[in-house]
Amino acid sequence: MTTLVSFVGDSDPIRNRHDGPLLHLTRRLKPAKIILLNTERSLKKQDRIITALNSIKDYKPEIISDGTIISNEKIYIFDQMFDVLNSIMKKYQNEEQIILNLTSGTPQMISAMFSINRISGLNVRAFQVASPMHASNEGIGHDNDKDLQALIAGNIDNHETFASRVIEDKGEKFQKLLIKKTVSDFISNFDYFAAYQLSISNKITNTSKQFHLNRNLNEIVRTVKYQEILPEVAALEVSEQEKIFLNGYLLISLQARRELTSEVLIRAKNLAEFAAEIYIKRKYSNIIKMKGDIPYLNKQNDFYQDMMKFFNKEEKNKFKIGRFLSLPSYVKIINYCEGESEYFTLLNEILKVNYLRNRVAHGFKKINEFQLPHIVETCFQLLQLTFNIDSEWSKFFEKKNDYLLSLLK
Repeated sequence: MTTLVSFVGDSDPIRNRHDGPLLHLTRRLKPAKIILLNTERSLKKQDRIITALNSIKDYKPEIISDGTIISNEKIYIFDQMFDVLNSIMKKYQNEEQIILNLTSGTPQMISAMFSINRISGLNVRAFQVASPMHASNEGIGHDNDKDLQALIAGNIDNHETFASRVIEDKGEKFQKLLIKKTVSDFISNFDYFAAYQLSISNKITNTSKQFHLNRNLNEIVRTVKYQEILPEVAALEVSEQEKIFLNGYLLISLQARRELTSEVLIRAKNLAEFAAEIYIKRKYSNIIKMKGDIPYLNKQNDFYQDMMKFFNKEEKNKFKIGRFLSLPSYVKIINYCEGESEYFTLLNEILKVNYLRNRVAHGFKKINEFQLPHIVETCFQLLQLTFNIDSEWSKFFEKKNDYLLSLLK
């Protein structure tokens, strides 16, 4: 069953020997039910509206006057009309099929009806009705005070064959703007996957801009999903280690911006271990011995015994059984080599949350609150001390967002 929801405008039911929008839409679509949304102004001619609707040959719809009466003061204020209409439309959202009249009523009423339809996702169809001259009705008088039966008899549209002026409004422009706004919101919240999925399914800007938008979003999505190197990082004339390190930091900074705390905790330790291994190999070439890709403490060097004196019994036992190096070991080694240097302090900051990281990674425990920005900043400082990276990389995603959002303008 089809239900028409409509306001009543000044041109309803008949004007200038033609159907007004409500009558014409009804004549063309013949809904089984008509729900009239009344204002103080339109309520005065409700009987004329019902009589005109019932004058359509071989057609007897169920006509319902909604109980809400909208004051005349509200019909020209969009915000107030939106609130009133939002409440009204919820009453009829379970109707089998709804059609909306987007021509009768004030522009604010029509805009509010259309907006609620699009935003709420109601499964309805919306229609406009062109004027008989397919132009403005300006200068053409209303017939609200004339004899209704005479108007019905002289109505040019009141025949079995009539020229339809009904235009289905698919809301493409509004929908495009709404989708564009949603994509912008996703980007601003660093949810690039959601932005990409929505963008590739809808045309929201010109072809060239959308191509660049989708390509950039896809590059970030692939980096998150597969740890691919971002193109901006790949283009740098630096070592592969430096590219991997920088890319790893950018992933951590992105997850932090999205407040994915467990991801940051797990990745931060990995990044710190990666940094420490590179740093120690560079400054103290004989301390680490690699077995394949696994780092161990090299026992075949001049100061191994001296370094062992620096460790407590438990730490010595770990090294004696040939355990591979991890963050606690690296912190101890740096402390032995440099004392409480800046590098030691930064690694130790990551080590302080290692217990929490292990609870998350191995025990699926609840995460206690901790300073997420501090961990990200510590990772970046490690990056800078290890490779002397430009500080502008810490703002990579803010700058990326500026670019992406510019493509939507």
